[in-house]
Amino acid sequence: MSVRCLKDGNQPPSTPNFPSPANNTSDILTSTELLWACVDLDGDPILFDIYFGDSNPPSIVQSNQSLPFYNPGTLLFNTTYFWKIVAHDDLANQVSSDVWSFTTTNDQSFTCGGSLLDIRDGQSYNTIQIVSQCWISENMNIGVILNGSVEQADNNVIEKYCYDDDNPSNYSCWGTISMG
Repeated sequence: MSVRCLKDGNQPPSTPNFPSPANNTSDILTSTELLWACVDLDGDPILFDIYFGDSNPPSIVQSNQSLPFYNPGTLLFNTTYFWKIVAHDDLANQVSSDVWSFTTTNDQSFTCGGSLLDIRDGQSYNTIQIVSQCWISENMNIGVILNGSVEQADNNVIEKYCYDDDNPSNYSCWGTISMG
């Protein structure tokens, strides 16, 4: 255990600076971490309150954190976020950064005309641009095949019918129709 002598004129921590992402930047990945720099010239321990959100002023999301970084989780595409840091030492001295902002990328790694991955089952489907809309250019093939005489059930299972359901070679040629 260390004992500190309190001195007159104890200073607050430095103003949090060098934000990353940098202030007013754009095209930031949706999986970014917030980083900043801050020191206390008196050697006092520093704790941080983190304010973050898509409105200005941002709301507090974390209090009394000892590390100079924060992971906000996966962010939305093409969204402007605001954040600031309040640093305080154990002597109740505190200082706040400016409110910083950044905008996430609009690149969702998909271009119409390319392939679209269905994350439910890992199958890919070709797409096509028709006027201003993007369409899947083939039938989807997801779910459990039902014989044409069996009715679908409300059982939270994707069920489908297929042309000539006794012949699996038709599935890729004719696709399937998902009804529920």
